[in-house]
Amino acid sequence: MVSTTYPKKQLIALVGAPEAQILEALPQIKAGVETVDDVGITVEITGDRPDLLSVYGAARALRGFLEKDLGLVKNDWPPSGVKFFVEPESEALRPVLVGAVVRNVRLDDAKIQHLFQVQEKLDLTLGRRRKKGSIGLYDLDALKGPFYLKNIGMDAKFHPLKAEREMSVRQILREHPTGKDYAHLVKGEHYPALVDSKGKILSLVDIINSVSCAVTEKTKNILIDLTGTDLHACNTALNVLCQDFADQGASVETVEIHHASKKLVTPDFRPEKYVMRVDKVNQVLGTQLTPKQVVQLLRRQRLDVQVGRDALDCLVPRYRADFLHEVDLVEEVALAHTFNRFSIKPPSLFTVGSKSEQTYVVQSARDALASFGFVEFMTHVFFAPRKAAKSFADADLVKIRNPVSEEYTSLRSMLMPSVLEALSENTHQPYPQKVFEVGQVVGLDPSTETKTRTDVHACLVSVHAGAGLTEAASLLDEFCRRMGVSYQLKELKSERFIEGRAASVFVGTQNVGFVGELHPQVLENFGLQVPAAVFEIRLVKGER
Repeated sequence: MVSTTYPKKQLIALVGAPEAQILEALPQIKAGVETVDDVGITVEITGDRPDLLSVYGAARALRGFLEKDLGLVKNDWPPSGVKFFVEPESEALRPVLVGAVVRNVRLDDAKIQHLFQVQEKLDLTLGRRRKKGSIGLYDLDALKGPFYLKNIGMDAKFHPLKAEREMSVRQILREHPTGKDYAHLVKGEHYPALVDSKGKILSLVDIINSVSCAVTEKTKNILIDLTGTDLHACNTALNVLCQDFADQGASVETVEIHHASKKLVTPDFRPEKYVMRVDKVNQVLGTQLTPKQVVQLLRRQRLDVQVGRDALDCLVPRYRADFLHEVDLVEEVALAHTFNRFSIKPPSLFTVGSKSEQTYVVQSARDALASFGFVEFMTHVFFAPRKAAKSFADADLVKIRNPVSEEYTSLRSMLMPSVLEALSENTHQPYPQKVFEVGQVVGLDPSTETKTRTDVHACLVSVHAGAGLTEAASLLDEFCRRMGVSYQLKELKSERFIEGRAASVFVGTQNVGFVGELHPQVLENFGLQVPAAVFEIRLVKGER
């Protein structure tokens, strides 16, 4: 969710409806109203509707919802003749470049401030803080094409925005506030920059633009570029901006992007096509809408629809980033129908709530382990294997593709590393330390849809001078007796345990865990000064 503010008078003029009607309709197009004053309307936008970040996008959606304009906005953007050339060295760092030319813009201070606000919000949301994409806006008349995305050295200089003097790239990355914020995006002694045919630096891409081609109230023609790593995100953000300019009466034109092995023409403004069945709509929503009614509702959402023999062919504008599946179109029907118009239906099935079988198992396990005099730990299922890496490097961890921090890079496949890491942070406490955890673990499973499976494990660790296999095995035996589980032990050879002092735990033919005395090297890896005995078993196997 992200907040943005619409100029109130401008929004009312663009929509052509009373303020009260607009305030009532905004939450129904996914723009929840937060505050209203004489100047602006501050709204909270859901992450799937970046097109609503601008007053023009909101007006476009509202005019459809209020049935002032229906269907897809028709665009026919001609070529500008402007060309970009991407050098291979820069493509390796920022592989995506898209752009456009906007002519005959009319800007004043308020419009410029709103434009920069939308640019910042798009960089934050679709651009994922400029990791996936970053927007650059330039005064085209101050430049000479064609344009080049090329790497420049750290000593190259230009005058960046929000600076009082010319600075080198090295100085920008070390001293400029924006440079320091985003210097992490690209590492190395060369940095990608956008330059024109005369060698003028337009921007240090993804970081900061040059003062020499800044957009001002005098700007009539604008060059837009987006550089990043995700073509879909960059093209969507570009279409959001271009559609906003088109709605203001400006002329949008395409540009050519030349890579070493391919050529693109952007923005790609051709509508995307999705297929939806009317019976699917009625099944999901519990309605009895006719194809004609569904078509009308989708047109209120600024989509176009063609009625086929068995389904509806829906055309979705490129400035919408929230369509992946047929059910997304069903949601559009529900929004246009408005939730207040759905009939109230009492539940057809009456049930009595109770605890699940898994909850009973987990609670019983916690009660049993606590009764042994052990203290419960509760650690995160997210895992950063730092100390554990030396002892558990062979573990098949499920890794997070885009972790939010270094603390959450993987999902743990067993509880023991998490418990040992927690113990390593408490070596200043007196021994014995006897702890346990009952929690979720995630492992790789090619047979499931997600290729992973979530199980529930129980892990007990005893750390003191006399800890050993005998203690851990006796505690395991009593624990299994209380849980009503029959088990067998088989010899286990593992570098994590002292040889001859570890065993695998089997229930029937399934290996469900282990018990043993940790090897001194493992203890050293975690900074533990005394012996440690452990058992870990699977309590609940995740469903496929």
